[in-house]
Amino acid sequence: RDSTLADLRTAGSPVQVLLGEADPLIFPSVQERTDRIGQALPQARVVRLAGGHWLAQESSDAVVQHIREFHLSRSPS
Repeated sequence: RDSTLADLRTAGSPVQVLLGEADPLIFPSVQERTDRIGQALPQARVVRLAGGHWLAQESSDAVVQHIREFHLSRSPS
């Protein structure tokens, strides 16, 4: 059972998931995880970034950029 996907299905707000292309903890693969998230929550934004498990350290500029864009795209005008 994939509890992360079960939790995502109950999200009541917009969801963005940042995945590290080289994250050794993503099972079974980054592509499979991306596909499963898309199936579980089609409206989710899934972003794959260069980096491993510690994206906030390894790709900090990209992480900040994607979080900022995600929040600004949902802000009332």
